[in-house]
Parts: sequence; C-alpha cells; structure tokens
Amino acid sequence: MKIGLILCLALMMALAMAAQAYVRGVPNNKLATDGSTAPVAKTSPASKDAADLVISDNVHVNSCYISTVRCIDFDPYFGTKGAAFMAYRTKDGLGLNYLGSIDGGASYTLTPGLNTFTTIRYPSVMADLANQVPWIVYNTGIFVTPTKGAYYAYDLGGYNAGMWSTEARVDSLGAGSAVNGMYIGCGYKGTNGVVNWLHGYWGVNTPDAAFYYRSTDFTVDEGGTWDTVSPRSGNLLMYDLDGTSDSNNIFGIGNPVVHDSLIGGWMNSLELFGSVTGETLIIGTCGIIDTLDFETDRGAMRFWYRMSYDGGLNWTPLTWAPYAGWLNWTLGSYDMGVAIDKDGYPHFASFLMMDTTTTVDLAGPNSGIYDYHLTAGGWVLTKIHGGDTVHTSPSKFIYQQPRFCNYGRDVNGNLFVSFATDVEGATKKMNVWIAKTKDNGAHYGQKQVTIDGAGYDYPHIPMNIGGTGSKIPVFYQVASDGYISWVNYDDVPDGIEGESPVQVTHNFALNQSAPNPARSITSISFNLPKSGNYSLKIYNIAGQVIRTLDSKGVAGQNTVTWNGLDNSGRKVANGVYLYNLNAFGNSATKKLVVVR
Repeated sequence: MKIGLILCLALMMALAMAAQAYVRGVPNNKLATDGSTAPVAKTSPASKDAADLVISDNVHVNSCYISTVRCIDFDPYFGTKGAAFMAYRTKDGLGLNYLGSIDGGASYTLTPGLNTFTTIRYPSVMADLANQVPWIVYNTGIFVTPTKGAYYAYDLGGYNAGMWSTEARVDSLGAGSAVNGMYIGCGYKGTNGVVNWLHGYWGVNTPDAAFYYRSTDFTVDEGGTWDTVSPRSGNLLMYDLDGTSDSNNIFGIGNPVVHDSLIGGWMNSLELFGSVTGETLIIGTCGIIDTLDFETDRGAMRFWYRMSYDGGLNWTPLTWAPYAGWLNWTLGSYDMGVAIDKDGYPHFASFLMMDTTTTVDLAGPNSGIYDYHLTAGGWVLTKIHGGDTVHTSPSKFIYQQPRFCNYGRDVNGNLFVSFATDVEGATKKMNVWIAKTKDNGAHYGQKQVTIDGAGYDYPHIPMNIGGTGSKIPVFYQVASDGYISWVNYDDVPDGIEGESPVQVTHNFALNQSAPNPARSITSISFNLPKSGNYSLKIYNIAGQVIRTLDSKGVAGQNTVTWNGLDNSGRKVANGVYLYNLNAFGNSATKKLVVVR
C-alpha cells in the first residue's frame, strides 16, 4: 500500500514537472541553480516566431533601451549550438537577473538577484571567447540614490553554472552623488583573453567622459587586476564635450583635459567593438556640433572614435568621421551602433535626417538607417532602411524614425545590424529588423523579425553570432515584456544586390593648429585621401627636427596633439615653429607659435 502510494505520488510529481517544463511543446523552462524556475513562456501578441520566449513580464523599460549597452550576447564557439545569455533589471529597478541558454533557445536558466544594491542601471553582458564564461557590468544608483560606482561579476563555472563571483567594483568615480556617476558600459573579450571594459561618466548635465579598463590576467577562479585605473588620466579615452566646468568636476581644478572647440554637447551612445581575436578594437560615440539646444534645435551630429591594433595597449588619436552636413541630432540618431569589419575599418549605424534644413522631426525622403563606414577609398554612406512617412502637406514629410541600431558579427567577420522601425502612420507601432552585409557594408539585405501590430522596441543583437545554418538570438520589448526571438541565419538576405553606396571623397589638407599661439598643448588636424602611414614633424626656425609624430591615419580627418615637448621630453622654448605633414606623395607646412 505504502509502495503504491509512493509510486503514485512520484508519478504525479513527474507529470507536474513535465507539464511545467514544456510550454507550446518546447522545453523552454529549466530549473535554475537556486531552485527557482526560468520565466514561463507565453504567446507573443504579434510575433514572427511562435517559439519566441517571453523572458519576463517584469523587465524595466529603461533597462535595455540604449542600444550600445549590449544587454544580450552569444558565444558561437561553445558546444554545437553556442551559448546565448542576457542581463536585465526588473521593473522596479531593484533586481538584476541573468538568463542563459546553451541549447539554441530550447531551455533557459534564470539566476535572479545578482546585485546587492538598491538600484542599478543599464546592465551589459560580455561573452568570454577565451574561457566561455558570461560577464555582467552595471552601475548603481545614478539619478535615483547616491551612486556607488561601476561593478562587474562573472560565472566561475561557465555559461549557466550559477557560480557567480562576488560583485567587484572597477571604478568609484562619482560615488556618493545623486546626479554624477558611472553611466553606460560595455565590454569585449576576444580569443586573446584580454578583458576590455568601457564605461561612461555622467556629469551634472551630460555624459562627459569615456573610461577604459583592461586586464590581461583574469582567470575564472582567481580573478585578476585592471590596468590603467590609476592615475585617472591613464584610462581616459574620450572626454567631456560640454566645457571646462564639468571636467574640473571630474579631474579637479586645473586638469589637463583638452576640449574640442568644435563640439558643444553630449556623448551618449558609447560603444566598444572588437575583432574575434580582440587585437583590433574600436571605441565610438557621437556629439552635437555647436551649442544648439538639444530639445528644440537638435543641431548637427558627428561620429568620433579611437582604434587599437594591439589589444587595447595603444590607441589612435581621437578621430572625427568627416561631416557632410546631413547628420542631424534626433531621438532616433544617438542610439547608434559601432563596429569594425573584417578588414579592420570602422562602421557607424544610425538614423540620419537627410536632404533637409528643418529641425526636430521633419526630414527629407532620403532619411533612414545608414551605415557610414570607412573603406580604402574613403568614407562611404550606405542606406540600409528608409523611414516611414506621414505626409502633412505635399512638400513636408514627418518621419517615424527607425532607431536603436546595434551591430553583430558572425564567425566569418560579416556584419549584421538590428534596429526598430515604425509602422507607417502609427504611433509606437515599432517592428524589429535584421540587416546583413557580406561585402563590408557596400550592400545590405534585410529581414523583418516581428509582425505588424504591436509596439516592439529596444532591439538588441549579440556582438558575436553564429554562421551558416545557425540561429541568431534577438532581444526586444513590448512595453515591459521582454522577448527573445531566434532568427535563422540563412533567412537574412546577403544584400549583394542591394543599394549602391554614396561615395564620400577626401583631399589631402593640413589645417592650422589650435590654439595658436599655444601655451602647452595644441592640436594639429589634417585630412588624408586614404588610410595609411603619414609623417608629421615639428621643426624649429633653424630647420632642425625637434619632435616626430609619425603614425598611421585614416581617410578623412585626423587629429594629433602636441604637448610642447621635444623628442627628449623637454619643454621647447618660446618662439616660432614649423610643422610638416607628408603622406601619399603630398606635403604641406604651416607655422605655430609657442608662448608660455
């Protein structure tokens, strides 16, 4: 009797567990390491893929809305189906959850409550291509409670093991303030094993600076150490665009930070992207030209970046992508994506307001999602997806702006872009798309991931994805519901027969240094017709070389900073100096004055 009762109870428990483990006939749930269950899958109101998983109905709407935060990533080198995982904060903003799958989305493991702080913001994840472990980075308390800094943690046992390390702080800049602190962040770890973290700092008014953290000795059982965290100037890669007062707040009065006089506002979508090995890296963002008001005039936008070719040890000078008068700062523009292609050239993907002189939401018919990228022949502009229009008059168009671009790269180096685009004439009726290029951005093919009818938004694609025959995990939201859709790689067209690019050419030019006269630091900008080596030398009035600044540049504008020191590290005397640029058979010389 007892044996029969026990067998009956066991059978009932087995059936209950089986019913819990299968939703729509797919094993979407799995017991987490803490005994809780993964989110229950339920039917999406308008999903392309009936097997889309509702990861949570408690995803904070602002948790993953900045595209460059990269809330989801994928390791295509793990097992036979890769490992997909993401981090998100709960709707109340108090919790940080991890969700992972190592079987192509058939099952998921949830690890809730990873943080011990009261409030976090913008969690980002990173696939470790060297050791196959997931990483999470986040900040605490900014705009809500006094911030405590930027933190990180990783799973000691690998994907889905649930053996999370104790959260550790990589930077405490702005700690204790309710309005200043570490802001958005993202990371990358290629097969070379070098950990690269990028974190923004939000000052009193705007995102002000980008800080870079690097480690070469992290192990999954003993942790590691970070390079260039102290002194603070050692890991500053990009700086405040809003004037001296904010940088004084970061670095103290009399700091050595030099501001670009061309720019007057915002550095928001800050992204790090790397090659598979991790040897080639790019850090990119965007800024507003002049000081036009953000909410009304919006102004004009330019992209700027720095690159490393030795795994983050050395970085090129800050470089502006050339400006052609067609980038306008709009709500759809600043959540842009940054990438490098298989030839090592930089790419920016963003919504661009084209052929218009109007402001705010008015744009010409050529507006849309563009890939603005560098080639051996100069910068190229390739249209990926046009905007949907509402005609207010025969001559005016209001564009429902496509937005939230995010780059991914497959195992062969081909680039993908995810983005959201409005349904024509509808309010907040967004769809999610993926575009693919196999020729480094010359042409794109695209595929709609969702079906018209719901407010899909905040799409994210992993930095790493698989190749032919694999599936790509795409995260998106409908209000505060979060979904993961697995898109067949081969269903996204190659785009070889896509639109022809618009070529942007550049001439050789050497500009006047600024400031001039210079007291200590001056910037020398110049244009190159194509990427390659250049020679920049500074001479005294007697014609002797006192400083050599030779390096490798990119097509278009380049900027080099001279600190007033000679090749021996000594300060040069007051007086008149000449600087000469040689590149690709061209030469130019200008004067500068040093007055201390």
